[in-house]
Amino acid sequence: IRTAPGLLPFIVAASLMVMALGLGASALARRKAGIHIPAFADRDRGTDLRSLLLAIAVAIYIAALQFGAFQESFQVFGRTLRITAFEPATIVALATIIHLSWRGPFWITTTVTVVWTAVLSLVFQLVFRIPLPGSF
Repeated sequence: IRTAPGLLPFIVAASLMVMALGLGASALARRKAGIHIPAFADRDRGTDLRSLLLAIAVAIYIAALQFGAFQESFQVFGRTLRITAFEPATIVALATIIHLSWRGPFWITTTVTVVWTAVLSLVFQLVFRIPLPGSF
């Protein structure tokens, strides 16, 4: 199980390739059937603005991990855990991304982002023993 994180990029790449092949096959099937859909037929400014804001949020997130790196260690039940720039940057970035897509209550967004980030951080620290971005 400790070598499994090394497989993650290959699994992601394989799933992206399968999705791309599926999209290509459906496009070829539409073309063969004579169906023509203009490239920008269903675009609207609201979606374009949210897409732009998403790209900006991801860029700020990457910059925060790169330039705001820190690491604080502490003990919990005899285990050494680390808080790095990954945790606060991920909570803020994920909350922003969720808010761009869904306008639900703030407490739900906060709960989801904090729990997801904590679980991800703990799994990588305690199971995989791999440092997350935003540390030294």
